[in-house]
Amino acid sequence: MNIQNLTGQLIVAPPKIVDRRFNNTVIYINSHTPAGAWGLVINKPINGMSNKEILERVSITLDLPGEVHAGGPVNSTSLHFLHTPDVCTMESQHGGTGLAVSSDMGFVNLLVDGNIPKQYRLILGACSWGPGQLEGELAGIEPWSKEHSWLVAPIDHEVMFNLTGMDLWRASVELSARSAVSEWMS
Repeated sequence: MNIQNLTGQLIVAPPKIVDRRFNNTVIYINSHTPAGAWGLVINKPINGMSNKEILERVSITLDLPGEVHAGGPVNSTSLHFLHTPDVCTMESQHGGTGLAVSSDMGFVNLLVDGNIPKQYRLILGACSWGPGQLEGELAGIEPWSKEHSWLVAPIDHEVMFNLTGMDLWRASVELSARSAVSEWMS
């Protein structure tokens, strides 16, 4: 199977995806290798939970504007920051598209000290795929079908950080369509 590396790209649930857990979902793929993949759902705010509130729950006093997002069903209490790389630690992971993911206390300490990235999203939980699983879902290879498939979209920082919920999903579907048409035309 030909593995297309999706690190630093978005996968977007198509309008008729079968798995209801991922209905209208946009996922940033942080890492995609032959050993598997992992990413963060970026368009599912947790109703009524602010960044400040979740940080206070872990004894961190920081008035960080924004809403916490549900990042996926894996390790649903793990805290991740998807952000621009203007503030990073040695542990921050870079996706090669002007974004980083940080999950370490060193990054939180930078925030507390007033070093806030230009753009960020605080996310609880993640998504992961075993070896060949994401590729199988994309290709509709058994045991998956085309109903499990994902749309692939390039990163657009303005869309990612200025929209949320259904607006982000719709814009990501459009990005995917424009990207596919561009590939077909070239």
